[in-house]
Amino acid sequence: MKTAEKADSWWERANKKLAESTLKTRFTLNKDGRVEVNPPVLPEDYEETRLLFEIVDDVFAMIEEEAEEAELDQPDS
Repeated sequence: MKTAEKADSWWERANKKLAESTLKTRFTLNKDGRVEVNPPVLPEDYEETRLLFEIVDDVFAMIEEEAEEAELDQPDS
């Protein structure tokens, strides 16, 4: 994975995956530095809601995996 991709925040990664789907949901950072969901409601369709949660879950799993790999790559002190 490229360094630039690793630097992306979770919500930026989620937006990239959402752009590849049919979902219109996107995440944005507000002026207070908090992540907001746009539109601010879950999709009415169950499958779309499931897909949204699946995408976010996948992103967090990738981040966790990267953190574990980085930990393994660290030399013992």
